[in-house]
Amino acid sequence: MKGQLSRVLLCVALLTPALAPRLAVAAEKNAFLQDKKNDLEFHGSITAIDTNALTVAVNSKEKGAMTFAVSKDSLLFVKHKKGAATLADFKVGDEVNALYRQNGTALACDSLWQPGSNPREKERKIEKQSQ
Repeated sequence: MKGQLSRVLLCVALLTPALAPRLAVAAEKNAFLQDKKNDLEFHGSITAIDTNALTVAVNSKEKGAMTFAVSKDSLLFVKHKKGAATLADFKVGDEVNALYRQNGTALACDSLWQPGSNPREKERKIEKQSQ
């Protein structure tokens, strides 16, 4: 009985370093997905873009107009580009979807994409490149 317990403990001790990096990556991914769950969604058409101030105004028939601050960490996607886009790739009148969070009175845009640009697939590619 003691011999069997010592073998199990030895196996656990030997396997822990091999599994630890995978567990850390899984926890990191879950934290990333958890952050996204707290984001609010907004759909509408772009009414104004300010590339100097890094803001975009979007108007929705249901919710009205909102102005989002776009940071360098924001994920931007358009149909005509394979990878990540820039704010300059969007045009006034484009239909877009946004994931945003509220920081006091400011609205911080985490993701902005055109419908049909498949942002999930492009996000995964960008995440793989950064690792």
